[in-house]
Amino acid sequence: MKTLRIIVSGRVQGVGFRYYTQITAEKFQLTGWVKNNDDGTVLIMVSGDEKILQYFVQEIESGNQYAYVSNMNIEETTYQTYENFEILLDRYF
Repeated sequence: MKTLRIIVSGRVQGVGFRYYTQITAEKFQLTGWVKNNDDGTVLIMVSGDEKILQYFVQEIESGNQYAYVSNMNIEETTYQTYENFEILLDRYF
């Protein structure tokens, strides 16, 4: 089991990419979260089996029909457990 920190660049905001990421993670039974960054990138923290994570990364790199992924910065990080895979939304207090 491992956790990946993935920063995705390209046309990935405003095109349903976070939802696509969540559906893909759930399909592979992975856990973690996804959120938009202020710089136009998307940050994904995802945990699961190493082999399944490879399939997840391949599908995310393809993007949905509206997204275009130009670059993915992938780093292995300290393993973390999550209950599910969720979209983190910006919250203004």
